Amino acid sequence: MPDYPVDWLVFVDESACSERTLLRKYGYSPRSTPAIDVQWLRRIERWSLLPAYDSNGYLEDPLIVKAAVDGEIFKEWLQECVLLKMNPFPGPRSILIMDNRSTHRITVGLLS
Repeated sequence: MPDYPVDWLVFVDESACSERTLLRKYGYSPRSTPAIDVQWLRRIERWSLLPAYDSNGYLEDPLIVKAAVDGEIFKEWLQECVLLKMNPFPGPRSILIMDNRSTHRITVGLLS
């Protein structure tokens, strides 16, 4: 990657949050008794956020949905928002970088 100028790179990553995001992972309880938080027993709303960003900051149109993101949602967002703001290689915003998450693998045919 050091051979490419930083302005050629566009990064895509995902994040999610819910009302449980800030809850403790560990708790206190009497000896031989498991610590149970009743908050974990009820259904909650989950929000997913997928931004695309380059060396100048975030690109427009981050994906924000009130659900988990699957491959089809990710592919549609990538086609309609991110790829439209990218340029042919070589040049600024011409290299898309993402991790190997399973929802990203649906884009292999789209990008080749």
